[in-house]
Amino acid sequence: MMRGGLAHVAHGARRAARVASWALAGAIGLSLSGCMALDPSVQASAAALWPSKAEAAAPRLNPHFDYLRVTVQGQVLYLARGYTDTDPAGPVTVWYSSDREVLRLQRGRLAGLAGTPVAWTHVRGLAQAPVAWPGAESFSWQREVDHMPGYRWGLRDQLVVRAMAAPVDTALSGWSPQALQWAEEQDQAGRLPPARYAWVPGQPEPIYGEQCLHTDFCLTWQRWSARGAVPTPP
Repeated sequence: MMRGGLAHVAHGARRAARVASWALAGAIGLSLSGCMALDPSVQASAAALWPSKAEAAAPRLNPHFDYLRVTVQGQVLYLARGYTDTDPAGPVTVWYSSDREVLRLQRGRLAGLAGTPVAWTHVRGLAQAPVAWPGAESFSWQREVDHMPGYRWGLRDQLVVRAMAAPVDTALSGWSPQALQWAEEQDQAGRLPPARYAWVPGQPEPIYGEQCLHTDFCLTWQRWSARGAVPTPP
């Protein structure tokens, strides 16, 4: 399922940075509301905290930072949280790689990605997205994204969220998939493969997610710390 790459894009990431440099700069400074500057300690320590190239074992991570464990095409890297932005729909956490790729999460879902071969520069409609595990119910909501490359603005997806059985083909680390509660988020028009999310029972937001930005560019993310998975598996 995983194709493309964040840290493993080499020429692709640099090409994307040239094509969409304004998008990356906009994501770094950003603009939802009440935006904060990137913590200088995060920026100055980036290269030392986690590698830009994927590796099989986790690097030595600074325990003073929060992380995401991200996979693309089987490659693993770690993004550090730079700051939390404020928005009426809920907090937006902003995460950085050492190559200054920027990933944004809101309500447990991808709210933006920049500095990569495929980017979502803006995502709208997340206030409608259910945060908690849906249980026996299903929920519908509409997402609107601005997509790069190609300057494709306002792409709309009608999404339906339903609970699902624990999958076997995940990039989850530390946790057994069967220990978590899972949901699938399906695009009704079939423009993109379904997204999947996993919750620790009783937790308000998913700790793991999978999202395709294009049919051949997908990624996963998981809450992480210097000690491993967050929260710590039993």
